Amino acid sequence: MDAHCRELIMDWTELKEFVDEPLCTIGAHTVHHFELAKLKEERARQEIMQGIDVINAQYGLIPKHLSYPIGGTASAGPREYEIAKKLGLASAVTTLPGGLYHRHRNALTSLPRISLNGNFQQYRFVDVLVTGAIFSFAYRR
Repeated sequence: MDAHCRELIMDWTELKEFVDEPLCTIGAHTVHHFELAKLKEERARQEIMQGIDVINAQYGLIPKHLSYPIGGTASAGPREYEIAKKLGLASAVTTLPGGLYHRHRNALTSLPRISLNGNFQQYRFVDVLVTGAIFSFAYRR
């Protein structure tokens, strides 16, 4: 499994191309990809902080944004959202599907996202997904 994962992820040199791209933002993750909600609070905080520290050590920048590992309701919740906020992160995304709306302005460390990882979508749906139209329709309020 380790070899397969290494094959799929970018190495530091490949990621550096994105660090230098002005239209990209490099965010933090964690160091071990644990479901943070299943860890003790201090350990969850350390996982996030170490992820920030690794990016800082590698590229000399402190990420302002976080993507929760796995990111569903069983892996990240109010406690983790508060940890991210206390660590000074400007935003953090879950894997809960959805677009960004005015109602999210006070929940910047628990944002939904549109996952385009290829596991749950077909290429022909990408144009619709990136517009957010499907979520506007689904969550009309």
